[in-house]
Amino acid sequence: IAISNIFRIMSYNMIKLSVQEKVQCLKAISHLSALIAGFAMVVMVEIQVPPDLHVIQLSLFGATSAGVIALMLIAMLNCTMMLLAILKYDCTQRNPPFEQFWRVRCEEDWQLSYRYFTTGVPLFLFVLAQLGWIVFFRNDRIPRDVAASIVTVVAIGTACTWFLHIHPKWQVWNMKPQAPSSPTANPVRFSSTRQSSNGSRNPVL
Repeated sequence: IAISNIFRIMSYNMIKLSVQEKVQCLKAISHLSALIAGFAMVVMVEIQVPPDLHVIQLSLFGATSAGVIALMLIAMLNCTMMLLAILKYDCTQRNPPFEQFWRVRCEEDWQLSYRYFTTGVPLFLFVLAQLGWIVFFRNDRIPRDVAASIVTVVAIGTACTWFLHIHPKWQVWNMKPQAPSSPTANPVRFSSTRQSSNGSRNPVL
């Protein structure tokens, strides 16, 4: 009975760890999405748009700002709904098993939220690249062009870092579906040893 209780406690703790892992992932995407959506909303509300700004530039700014808010809002709401569902999961009964629950109910929504979030990040940088040309629109031509160009260059540099390093490095790993674990998997055992050329004994699997 004691051994059975130990195994039951170990199984419960493993399920709790899996649940907490998913909770932290969902919280990270949800919080960052809300933060970026809030920034974009503040920009739209607080910026003083010149009345004689070109209609194309004005429309582009409005469309990209609204796109950032929409993408991040969907990612945040989706992660929040998944988070509520996971927190209601019964780690004691485990019906269905958590891996199956995540694979069937949450995996597709997680990938959707992650895809929306990673699309909204460069779009937010595109909004940043436009800000200089709107904020400094009333200034003299040379100071306006210099200041706006600096803002644009910073936004482009950040976007290049995102597209060339951060996004391609982590996208495949973060989007990879979780492989179901095998309860019958045996630990690796060393069956024998062999003599190497330098006299040391190396294990053979």
